[in-house]
Amino acid sequence: MAHIDTLNQNLTNNRTIGYVFSLIRVYYGYLWFIAGYNKLTSDFSIVGFFNYFVLSEHSIVQFQAAKGEWGASIWLWFVESLFIPLAPMLNILIPVLEVFIGILLIIGYYRVLICYVACFLNFTFIMSGVVWPGIHFVFFQLLIAYSKNAHEISLDNYLIWRREQTLIHQ
Repeated sequence: MAHIDTLNQNLTNNRTIGYVFSLIRVYYGYLWFIAGYNKLTSDFSIVGFFNYFVLSEHSIVQFQAAKGEWGASIWLWFVESLFIPLAPMLNILIPVLEVFIGILLIIGYYRVLICYVACFLNFTFIMSGVVWPGIHFVFFQLLIAYSKNAHEISLDNYLIWRREQTLIHQ
């Protein structure tokens, strides 16, 4: 038990680990930004994505739904009833959201909220059968969201410092 307490203290109080977490946050922000930018500048269509990964007869979601797994059946219903009719809006919303997530992760603003939104997007990709971005994106985003010192170099840290300075001088 003492080893866990020592590890926890090193992860939360060590400034070097804070800088490492900040670099991981910037790296994943860059990956999100590039993914969204590439979708914005190319001919991205959510309908093609869902037709290939979810609705095709060889997709893993179709295979699981045919076996009677209720989770896959619910996801197929969401795709067919909600996402496909909203495709024109999602063709713009998803790339813009990815660019927005990337920029905010890079500058470190609203880190926890942005990591939750990114995890939600990752889970929708994973549930659709996409191997990339993979579970490591979810792991590192949750690590960034829950680490107390992942904002060592960030706009959030600057704003917290600025607010403390204002309160001290009043």
